[in-house]
Amino acid sequence: MDITNTIRLYAECISGGAITEPTGGSWMSAICVWQGTPTPLNSSYLQRHCDNLGITQPVNGSFIIALANHYGEVQPINGTWANAVLVGCGAVPSELIWNLDTTEWQDEVSPWKTAAAPAAPGNDGGTFLTKTPIITGTGVDGNIVTLEVDGTTYTDIPVSGGVWSLQTTSVLAGSASPGTSYTVTTVQKDLTTGLTSAEDQTAIFIISVSTSVTFDLFDSYGDGWNNGWMYLEEETSPGVFTALDLPNYQTYGRYLNPAYTGTFITYYNDGVNATGSTGMIFETYDPLSAPPNSPGRSWTQLIDTYIFDLDPGNYRLVAGKRGSYENERTVTVKETIGGATIATVPNTFVWLPGTVLATFTIT
Repeated sequence: MDITNTIRLYAECISGGAITEPTGGSWMSAICVWQGTPTPLNSSYLQRHCDNLGITQPVNGSFIIALANHYGEVQPINGTWANAVLVGCGAVPSELIWNLDTTEWQDEVSPWKTAAAPAAPGNDGGTFLTKTPIITGTGVDGNIVTLEVDGTTYTDIPVSGGVWSLQTTSVLAGSASPGTSYTVTTVQKDLTTGLTSAEDQTAIFIISVSTSVTFDLFDSYGDGWNNGWMYLEEETSPGVFTALDLPNYQTYGRYLNPAYTGTFITYYNDGVNATGSTGMIFETYDPLSAPPNSPGRSWTQLIDTYIFDLDPGNYRLVAGKRGSYENERTVTVKETIGGATIATVPNTFVWLPGTVLATFTIT
């Protein structure tokens, strides 16, 4: 730090440019001469100058701190109280930053400083009704933001117009109100200096709003799907679909014959093609059924059996096994409340395993 240079700038500032050279080798004495008091006070031109301004006592044993306080500056600036005095007067300390200034070492007359890291970016936070929210915040134009949430890191998010925005792509699980809390950690990097800010950690909340959806299964002949079955998949990340485990959802049957109390099969699992409980099947037989369904056969409609509360997202029905007579099968996907049709599977599909039978979106 070249304090002499800083006092020179202060002399120019306080005199409005009238002081152009030191007096007796001192810029502070030049200030006192300009003020009309050419002699020091207690052997100090600084104390004389302070006295001229009505400052009669030091602060923390220092008249330079007292002078800075006189100008309303209560903290050092760029590490020095002299710079605080200069700023208080209305000038800006001239600074050189390592690796960013071309001035040759020892040729400069300005103080050097280390480039400061940017402040941490802001985060707007908020509560979201989607598992892939758009997260926004504030920063410094030209900087880039790095964001981490739920184990996923997003990089190179630009700051423009003082704001940044990120569309998340990894699913954040939701829950009922007040919602699942996630800590979003962000930093911003100054591309000019290469310095990175401290972290900002802000909580966001995900409230997943579910829709009750019913899957009605049909067979035009009435003897079930003849070993054919399908499963429901949810898009858990862009382009990646995962089969839903049916017991995690509400499943129940409405029998045509209320007297039948036999076992009702609500999912398919042969341990090979489907392990677990992901396949929807229409193979339950009612030995007490009356015409037109003869004993040992099922029925033509499996109504209000598969009822799921689905979170907002993309879904699809996929064939798990072809079986026989797939041209007898149809499916209707509807809203449980109101009955509006969401998707249908016509009887024209060949149910080869992996065939996408229908797609739909829950908003």
